[in-house]
Amino acid sequence: MPSNYPTQTDETPIEGQTLSDAVLAIETDLINPTTGLAAKAPLASPALTGSPTAPTQTANDNSTKIATTAYTDAVKGLPIGLTGATAATRYVGGTTSGAPTSGTFAVGDFVVDRSAAIWICTAAGTPGTWSTISGGSGGGVTAVTAADASIVVGGTTSAPTIATGTLDVVATQHPPAAAVAMNAKKITGLANGTVSTDAAALGQIPVGTGSVNQGLKAATLIDIGVVSGTITLTAGVQYFFQINVPYTITATNYLFRTVAAASGLTSGYLGLYTQAGALISGSPTANTTTFAAATNYTLSMTSSQTLTPGTYYVGVLFYGGTPPTLIGVNAGGLFIGPTSSAGTLAGNGRALTSGSGQSSLLASVSGTPALVNTLVAIGLI
Repeated sequence: MPSNYPTQTDETPIEGQTLSDAVLAIETDLINPTTGLAAKAPLASPALTGSPTAPTQTANDNSTKIATTAYTDAVKGLPIGLTGATAATRYVGGTTSGAPTSGTFAVGDFVVDRSAAIWICTAAGTPGTWSTISGGSGGGVTAVTAADASIVVGGTTSAPTIATGTLDVVATQHPPAAAVAMNAKKITGLANGTVSTDAAALGQIPVGTGSVNQGLKAATLIDIGVVSGTITLTAGVQYFFQINVPYTITATNYLFRTVAAASGLTSGYLGLYTQAGALISGSPTANTTTFAAATNYTLSMTSSQTLTPGTYYVGVLFYGGTPPTLIGVNAGGLFIGPTSSAGTLAGNGRALTSGSGQSSLLASVSGTPALVNTLVAIGLI
């Protein structure tokens, strides 16, 4: 009951009010109670004024309870996500294209533009610093381009395909920097080689490069052990006999056979030459000999030589007197066809000569070597 209503013990009306007025006021409130409650907030959608208060809930309380400013201040910055998501982030809207250009944003805010790019604020500010994580006009991966022809790019921007080029293209673009191991596998379908740097197909490789029981690593003839022809060379003339090395070898000696001793000979020399006509350092015989007997000769090089696959020439020179008679082949017209050039042994001639009246091996070929049809059997061991 209002405090200004008279009590049952009151015998007089409130000051300035008759008893009948007081009774009338009480009757009015009892008959129409909403008049007294008009100033109270309704339960449904109350429009509160001033600074209403409420209890502060526990952080991360995902319910319909009222959150106070104290609650929001406590949880501001905490991520709302699965365990392990320890940094705050929030979706703050979208743009037509690109990152926001106005407004103030925090680190972790992100927007989605209409070109399918997602932009994330990486440094807070107005508007802050933004980076994109997907394609679209905003950036990201918009094309895939091969660095060279060894990679072939196809497909579409959204679904590119990448494949290697053919092996010849890859090898041209990226030549091997070291030996290539074949993992104990064969190379098949190999065409016959045509130059000294080509690989040889099995059908091109002779049964042997020399007499097996003599341990030859390379020789001027396939098997010098079965050659029976005899060759007499001219003193003072340097001869060059072609020798093909099919694989990398290390040679330390020359092997050949005389069938008749030399007469009055001053000395004899052997040395290895490149196709360019240069004497290989360390390849000449370490000492000279007069070849006084008919026998097998093994003459040591000055130092062992590692020879890579290719074509070489054994230079032979006898000086003074009559040279020994050697085992070899008088080929007749067999060697017709090769050519010779000035200052080189190139041209694929199997037997050539250079100069006359010489007393020591040439350091390099001079003039144009002459082709001859005489081939001495010499091996490398």
